[in-house]
Amino acid sequence: MIPPALLASPVTLPGYLIEVEFDPPRYFSTRGVQTWAGNTWASSGWIFNGKLSLPGGDPAMTRLILSQGVVGRRVRVWTFYGETADDTNTELTYDGVADGASDLTGNTSINLFDNSIAVLFAPRRRIRPEYGFSVLPQKGLRIKWNGVVLIFKDDPK
Repeated sequence: MIPPALLASPVTLPGYLIEVEFDPPRYFSTRGVQTWAGNTWASSGWIFNGKLSLPGGDPAMTRLILSQGVVGRRVRVWTFYGETADDTNTELTYDGVADGASDLTGNTSINLFDNSIAVLFAPRRRIRPEYGFSVLPQKGLRIKWNGVVLIFKDDPK
């Protein structure tokens, strides 16, 4: 909802502050360079409409996505009205994770979904052999876990 004091403002469409937790996190603003919440938000052409779209793409963003990956990274989007973001006009609109990027050769798009949905799908982190899971237990082994008995079989059916 647009705050009443801003209805007469020359800018009535919302601006967005977009945080993508790369390493280090990247901060983007759709309304020019902003300073808010202790961060400087770089001016960008990102469009937020349930996913993030960057018309025309950006070679630096493409390199970042290809080098660090984007799947499972936290994404937060704040909406604000007026020319600049401040604590009185900024509201958290989206807090979730990226599910991948598409079309990195032209327009860049990052698909998003709610963080709680990520838990319902296959795990994003794999347990590697160096952490003690290099050998599967032998057939017939029974493990009691959380009130359930797990029995290892050689046929996954």
